[in-house]
Amino acid sequence: MIMDFLKKHYEKITLGAILLGLAIVAVILVSGDASGGSQSGEQVAPPKTAYQPLNLTTQEMAVARLKAPPKLKILGDNLTFNPVLWVTLPGGQLRKISPGERGPEALKIQKVTEIPFSIEYIRVAASSYQFAITTNVAGNGKIEKADRYVPNRINEKPPGSFFVLKEIKGKAEDPDGFVLELNDTKQKITVSKGLPYRLVREYSVELRYEPENKTFRDQREGGILLFENDAYKIVSINSTFIRFQSLLTGRQTTVQFPPSPLPR
Repeated sequence: MIMDFLKKHYEKITLGAILLGLAIVAVILVSGDASGGSQSGEQVAPPKTAYQPLNLTTQEMAVARLKAPPKLKILGDNLTFNPVLWVTLPGGQLRKISPGERGPEALKIQKVTEIPFSIEYIRVAASSYQFAITTNVAGNGKIEKADRYVPNRINEKPPGSFFVLKEIKGKAEDPDGFVLELNDTKQKITVSKGLPYRLVREYSVELRYEPENKTFRDQREGGILLFENDAYKIVSINSTFIRFQSLLTGRQTTVQFPPSPLPR
């Protein structure tokens, strides 16, 4: 009877035994992993160390070089930007021209003339004030003095006037002085009775260029000089130097006044 039962249910019994064994193995593996994992976790935990900042010395040096790059030497003996000029002499020989021998650097300042500008109050003339405008025409030493009549009304600009009356000091019929505004520069100036306004507004120069035996007289700002197959514009003139600009290349050159006093 038992043998018949085993024969009939042999497959079920075998499958149950296998499943029971698998269940026991699974329980053992799970419990083993849990205990083993906790133990291995305690064993492999790395020791705590203090944070070490990154070494950025190389990057900081690169940034410092970008902020203060080396200066490019353009003037002087740098022949990349200042090529040497060679000229052919009448005999066919080549000659190297040293800096300063040709071009605007070789211009010699022969004479400097100050061109003054003055405004002087003269008198009351009916409903106007009479002023005298004085200028010096460079080159001949002639003094030009022109009278201007300005209405005794504030901010009125008469034709041909150099300035606008902005303020009357004292009585209108016998003023002590005036505040004027120059038309070209919008500068406000003061002209008092017996105390004119004077200013050197510009200069005139006489220049000599020896390589081509040329003399340039009565030259002022904006003047054009022709030499060395180029045209040079006088950009500015003041009491210490003259600045020229080549109209071909745009290059500017400054010529300093010599240390010794020039004729004026």
